Amino acid sequence: MLERLNDAMEHIEAHLGQWFPSNPCASRPGPEILRVRLTEDGKRAEAELWIPLERSAES
Repeated sequence: MLERLNDAMEHIEAHLGQWFPSNPCASRPGPEILRVRLTEDGKRAEAELWIPLERSAES
């Protein structure tokens, strides 16, 4: 299960790399929050990644 979570996090990071250049926001210092909820049988999970953002100087 942990290996699949790591794969999912890599997938999210790849999408963030595509999202930031086309968005008026930039990451800023601060805590990142990862929330993971497993299904009752433990076979699947849903995750949310919260990252601190600010409007970039170029927007």
